[in-house]
Amino acid sequence: MTDVAQSLLWLLLPCAIGYCAVDLCALKAPSCPQSLRFCLGFGVGIGATSCAMFVSTLFFGARSLWFLAIDVTMLALLLVLRSFKSNSTQGDLDGSTRPLPYRRVTLLLLFASAELFVITAFVRGVTLPHGVWDAWTIWNFRARWIFRASEWTSAFNSLFPNTDYPLLLPSTVLQGWNLLGRESTLIPIFIGISFELVAVALLI
Repeated sequence: MTDVAQSLLWLLLPCAIGYCAVDLCALKAPSCPQSLRFCLGFGVGIGATSCAMFVSTLFFGARSLWFLAIDVTMLALLLVLRSFKSNSTQGDLDGSTRPLPYRRVTLLLLFASAELFVITAFVRGVTLPHGVWDAWTIWNFRARWIFRASEWTSAFNSLFPNTDYPLLLPSTVLQGWNLLGRESTLIPIFIGISFELVAVALLI
């Protein structure tokens, strides 16, 4: 399996966790479309799995795959809770809303923006695979330090400015590298592209 396929498969787990969490909270809001639940769930899932990665690093080391067990457990619990809650609620009501003025024009502009973004993101990923200032001085650098040292406290030594920055994003990058078994620029690239695509989808 190629690195691209593995990276995309890795993103499925946080997406599923986040979607189930948001959907669990929105079961009584039938007017909330599934696409909106997915867009919001992506960020929730990334945050939840990065916390699981930190817990795994804290107890089992940065190169351990125990975070997968925590992620799968979270997903299983959410699915169980969702099944119980969905059984206790009535069927979805009609979530139709009043058509917005200039809806077609707005959607056309947003889709055009999304296409332009995809092209720009691809070019930036090829020309700047390590990102720019914050990426290679803080986020990816901190993830690389933890990955090589196999413990998280090394990310807060005197070499690092901004020691108040959290480990949520580096932990997310660290998960992907652990699954691949090596460092790869594809993981942070996919994280950045995914967040920006979800933001555009949220507007649409």
